[in-house]
Amino acid sequence: MTVEQLAPWRSIRSHLDFGRVTAAWLRGEHDFHPTYHGSGPDDETGPLVALLAGINELGFVTDDSQPGVPLNESGYGQRAYLDGMCDEQTAWQLSGALHGLDIVVIGFPPGEGGSGQIVVTLDGWSENTWCGIHRPAGYSHLYEPISPELNSLVDASWTVQLVDPVWGRSDYLFQLVLLALGGDPDAAR
Repeated sequence: MTVEQLAPWRSIRSHLDFGRVTAAWLRGEHDFHPTYHGSGPDDETGPLVALLAGINELGFVTDDSQPGVPLNESGYGQRAYLDGMCDEQTAWQLSGALHGLDIVVIGFPPGEGGSGQIVVTLDGWSENTWCGIHRPAGYSHLYEPISPELNSLVDASWTVQLVDPVWGRSDYLFQLVLLALGGDPDAAR
């Protein structure tokens, strides 16, 4: 990592700052992300970049996601999910707006965990990826070399995981999250 690559990450002081820098990385404006080791988003993320960037710019910092892929006869499929960090107000905003819809909302206050599992990827009918588990203690160490402020922000963050229970629905979840945060999904296309 170079000084230039680290500069935007070292300027982060809030979830809104964090989200804006992450959105710029998603759009290819930065070639470095502390948890992606210099690579860009996965190929499957391409069609979702505009929606994810919009979500990030509103202060929900996405950390992991996948689009839905229909479950096929060989036992491969994905449920769309989104995992991210935010402040308490944003966590409650998402929870309040999405409960009652056909979206699973799982929230963890800073320092609290859980042990439930919701399978979001099957491969050959075997469970491959899950939501419902809080990040391990010390997760912020990934950001520690960047700046103490970013490390502290990650430690103080709420974790919110959102799952579309319908196998194969690609961007429905992401549109709902953007709406819940006050964004416009049509503008993110």
